[in-house]
Amino acid sequence: MAALPLRLQSLPVKTLSLFAITCVSVSAHGALPHSVDSIGGGGWYAGVEGGVPFAVGTFSSFVDGNVRAGWSAGVFAGYAFSRVVSLEAQGAWGRAALGPRPCCIATNYWLGSDGAVYYAPVDGMEGWDYSSLKSRVALQSYGVQLNVDVLPWLGAPQSGRWSLAVSPRIAAVGTKAKLYETATGRCVAGRPVRWHLAGGFRLQAGYAVSDKLRLGVYTGMTFLTGGRMDGIPRRSHSSNYLWESGVRLSFSFGKAKRIAEPSVKVVPTALVQPEPSPQPMEEKTEPTVAVRPEEEPRQAGPTVEKTVFPTIYFNFNSIAVRRSELGKVDTVARMLAADTAMRVRLTGWCDRKGTAAVNLRVSLRRAEAVKRRLVILGVSANRIETDGKGVDYGQADAASARRVEIVRIVEEGL
Repeated sequence: MAALPLRLQSLPVKTLSLFAITCVSVSAHGALPHSVDSIGGGGWYAGVEGGVPFAVGTFSSFVDGNVRAGWSAGVFAGYAFSRVVSLEAQGAWGRAALGPRPCCIATNYWLGSDGAVYYAPVDGMEGWDYSSLKSRVALQSYGVQLNVDVLPWLGAPQSGRWSLAVSPRIAAVGTKAKLYETATGRCVAGRPVRWHLAGGFRLQAGYAVSDKLRLGVYTGMTFLTGGRMDGIPRRSHSSNYLWESGVRLSFSFGKAKRIAEPSVKVVPTALVQPEPSPQPMEEKTEPTVAVRPEEEPRQAGPTVEKTVFPTIYFNFNSIAVRRSELGKVDTVARMLAADTAMRVRLTGWCDRKGTAAVNLRVSLRRAEAVKRRLVILGVSANRIETDGKGVDYGQADAASARRVEIVRIVEEGL
């Protein structure tokens, strides 16, 4: 047997353990760390994929000192529950190529036309030596796959477009094998379609080209139950799996959720006028004429203007600054750059869903997420204070409650 299949055979136990740990972690509500920017977040999506499968059964794609590559093409559609978790259905079709392993050739196995394996040719029965055969397998697969993005656990940046998903999957796989003579290419035997219950996993890396379009690559393994997919009876080898790598292109149908901002009340500039110097008293006093405020002439003097900052809104159960809100953070950074003496306080809030303890922690982390973005944009960290108030019970609209408010410290007298 080639070295590569031997290494692949040791993967199932390790990978299944990894999937179990991942699924248990995801089931703990509220335990997810911060996620990256929600490009192409929740909602329906669909796409196409294509790959190169390698098969390992009684025969193998890794023989004769080379690799026998196949092909596959498929479609998928799913629903993203959040930036981290999605579930999709898949359908794929393709072909794999296999040849006899060196150990089987050395054993002088002989395949009779009755489908049984013998150690020597049988008189009066047509058959073939393993060394003269190769197998081509038509594949069809229909299944479901759970995708869990693990980048948040790896400390991904707040505004990244990348994803790295661990994807356990189950499927019904149909295989139809045909055996050919290696020397002549003549088909000598065909097997009917055989269905297998299959399970496996994928590792998928993706990049959001835009809000709607995502490009990705994947690699993974699918382990089949039942008879060997290559149409050769099981003999000394119990392997029966596919290893496939390829590319994916998906399109999101969901519209970006944009929360209407409440109207911002602009406080008019208050003019602080210097007190007039005392004038000498005259003997004759004229009657005082009341002047309406709007008719008072403006006089030169220092002004104190109230600074109004934009409010940053967040998605449910997320502390990541949404892509649609990044422009507001950039605006705040420019305001702070224009006045290097200005210091601000960021206060985070949550809606009423979840426990008070969790919401208190999430509200603070939302404020810290905005602070990290400002620091990346060049604002000194010692000019920014953060605070988390937890649930905003005074806000009826949950979408408006999930926010970070910004105030200038000096104008609040703090």
